[in-house]
Amino acid sequence: MVFLALGGPPAAADGGGYDDTPQTPGEVGTPVLTEGGGAFDGTYVGGELPAEGAVIANFTREGVRFFAEVRVSEYAREESRVQGGRIEAEGEGVKLEVVDALAGYLEVELGPFRALTVVPAEGVTLEQGGGSSVNVRASGAEGVLFAWCEGRAFTLEAGQAHFATGEQACEVFFRAATQADVLPFVDLDDAVGQGNLGAEVSVGAEGPDAPVSRVSYGTVDVNVTLDDSRLTVAVAGTEAGGTSLLVLVPRSSIDMGDLVNATFDGRPLARASSSADALNATDDAGLPEYFLTSSGNLTALVLSVPHFSVHVFVLSVVPTVSLLGTTPQGVPLGDAAIPLLLGAVVAAGAAAALWRKPEE
Repeated sequence: MVFLALGGPPAAADGGGYDDTPQTPGEVGTPVLTEGGGAFDGTYVGGELPAEGAVIANFTREGVRFFAEVRVSEYAREESRVQGGRIEAEGEGVKLEVVDALAGYLEVELGPFRALTVVPAEGVTLEQGGGSSVNVRASGAEGVLFAWCEGRAFTLEAGQAHFATGEQACEVFFRAATQADVLPFVDLDDAVGQGNLGAEVSVGAEGPDAPVSRVSYGTVDVNVTLDDSRLTVAVAGTEAGGTSLLVLVPRSSIDMGDLVNATFDGRPLARASSSADALNATDDAGLPEYFLTSSGNLTALVLSVPHFSVHVFVLSVVPTVSLLGTTPQGVPLGDAAIPLLLGAVVAAGAAAALWRKPEE
């Protein structure tokens, strides 16, 4: 899991209306190690880092205890540390990462020929989900376990979840549902279970200093900017097939009801029929598409990318004063179409300008 947070935490809302810095699933806290590196306490997450046998114990998110233990065969902790909003622990062939975020992102990197067992906390149940996923259900909370590993999946036995690697190293993830999720969690659950969600990005506000958090599953890299109701997404990766991206922005900047122009590598982009449609990047004859939906203070963009190199997606809100120069679908007419005609020429330059991956 590649996690990166930029900027400070979003500020609290002052009153009613749409907040420029709403709470997002990726909002990052300030974790600290305790007990000499054998435990951690964060804004959203907490738990223990055992010396051996289990990579994490008594894992909680927002006060809900999800897992009693996550055991890994032949594991012995060699070090633990905090880097920004991320807690890490590792031993030979095994690495744990937990993001102190509202979604409680957790990842275990497993080397070849390792066995992992997830022991749920009391009152928590594990149920087989779609693809390689396991649904995690607690009182008033839920989440999903999933593996990023071709040909491997979780199995359930005696109320516990089991996963084993072969000759290939694999990654196991957990993500909790949150009150800030704009998409139905069942859609997210299905997408991660099928390996269709490549990254999540949360943008807290407009401007270069806005808080941004990114979590990548697999090998997808994403850079996002939001300025003057214009969202630019530069994406690159080495995925063999397509995948989809989830980007959350303040609803005060972009709303699902706004008239927008959307381009992909400088060409007009079609809107998907639903979030589930956009979360499947392989069902539209190799064509990219996007979907917008809003809830509360946030708007979610789902972008499907059917193949990879370096791509640039741009979505901009059409100002009200410009509506007389657009079609009902928001495609500019006459002279206003010039930026679209030039888009294919400048897309590569935009990608180069955006593609300065910040240091973690």
